[in-house]
Amino acid sequence: MTDERPLYPHSYEEAKNTNNIEVYKLSTQANIDCKKSIESIVENNYDGTRLNKDSAKTAINEFGFDRVKYVLANTVKQKDWDGRISPENKEWAKETFVPKDNVDGIDKQAYVALNCHTLVTNLFVNQFKREYVQLDLWDKSQMNDAKNLDFTGKIMVLDPAILNDEYKTRDFQLFYCSS
Repeated sequence: MTDERPLYPHSYEEAKNTNNIEVYKLSTQANIDCKKSIESIVENNYDGTRLNKDSAKTAINEFGFDRVKYVLANTVKQKDWDGRISPENKEWAKETFVPKDNVDGIDKQAYVALNCHTLVTNLFVNQFKREYVQLDLWDKSQMNDAKNLDFTGKIMVLDPAILNDEYKTRDFQLFYCSS
C-alpha cells in the first residue's frame, strides 16, 4: 500500500506564511521515511556489484512515484559536485522542484538526501527512471504552453506530477476544455 501522506513541495518559510506547518511536517517526515526505506532497500539488495532489478519498484510501491522522485532528485542535487552521478541523472533531477529550505541555518533538504554510495545512488536513479518510462506518459514536449492560450474546445495534457499513482496513465492525463 502506498504511503498516503501529502508531498508538500515548498519550504518551511512558505509553509509558515501559508499556514501549512502541519502539512510541511507530515511531508518532511514521509520524505525522511522514504529516504530511510531506500537506504534499507539498497543495503539489502546491493551485492557489491549489482543492485537487484526490483529495488526501485519496491520503494515506488511503498511511497509512490512522486515522493521517490523527490527524494532521488534532492539527493542528486545535493551531490551535484560528484562526478560519479551521470550527467543525464543530473539533468533529470533538474526537472523536479526542490526548494531551498534553511531553518535556523540548517539545510533541511540534507536530511532527505540518501546516505548511499554515490554509484549505487546513480544505479537506483536509473532503475527509477526505467520504471517511470514504463508508465508511457505524455511528456512536457506534448503539453501546450499555458501562456496566453485559449483552451476552449481543446484536448489538453496534464502534467503527470499532479496525478495520483493509480491515475498515472495517458488516458488520465487528457482532458477536454469546455471553456
